[in-house]
Amino acid sequence: MTRKIICLTGIFLLLSIFIFVACDSFYSNSWGTARKYDPANIDLNADNVDSWIELAIGNPELAKALTEKIKGMVKNMPDSAERAKLQAAGVTLAIEASGLGTTLLSNMDKLSDILDEENNNTGDSDAIVQLLDSMQGDFKSAGGSAAANDLAQIVKPAGKDFDTPPEFDQSYAKDANASDVGQAIMMLTLAVLEQEGKDANVFNDASDIEGLGIGLEITDDSGERKVGNQSGTDSSDEAKALAAYLNLIMSDTTGKYDKNPVTSSIKNAFNLDQDD
Repeated sequence: MTRKIICLTGIFLLLSIFIFVACDSFYSNSWGTARKYDPANIDLNADNVDSWIELAIGNPELAKALTEKIKGMVKNMPDSAERAKLQAAGVTLAIEASGLGTTLLSNMDKLSDILDEENNNTGDSDAIVQLLDSMQGDFKSAGGSAAANDLAQIVKPAGKDFDTPPEFDQSYAKDANASDVGQAIMMLTLAVLEQEGKDANVFNDASDIEGLGIGLEITDDSGERKVGNQSGTDSSDEAKALAAYLNLIMSDTTGKYDKNPVTSSIKNAFNLDQDD
């Protein structure tokens, strides 16, 4: 009997080691050093990406590796529901990798001003500017700009750069989550301001996006206001992605971005109302 228990115990230990090694295969092989996640070893697809997102919450290093994995997957994938799902997941993971969520929590007082019920229908543009200003230092120290660049690559149209004016593929634009869109816009705004060496308080002197001096302007050549590159400028990928997000909320007819307090506040801060 004792012998049987010993044998079973040995088998159990061997199985445990096997399972641990199998589950640990998405790490790079680096005995004796701090382990790093290797995107090449991560088995990720549209069916299991939600489970990966759950694992990455509170783990920015895993979020970075997953973001890198998705960036490579969607690059030449044709516009489709599968690509759109991976793009949405990539945005969520890039936000996690940037530390934006932690920074938002540390600025809960300013976020509360935006989320206050009396502001839900109008959007508090002053509060969003104060929030961006408070977040800028933490965003820079956490390497948020690298995550913003990954996000910009992930949301590009299938197999090409952004057109003029920048807009997303239909599949991603249709189902984009308002909360993620709001955070993506804040993240990209902070990244572009860092590229330009500007503080978020530049909003206080800007009457519209052109006044920010980040290479973007609002045009209405087609009878509909759109955000695009300023004449004679070659904007960064982050600025183009930012413009695409702003065009997304400007052109929305469902009301979901007006109902969301963050995107509504952003809309007011950037002076994006179509009837202005």
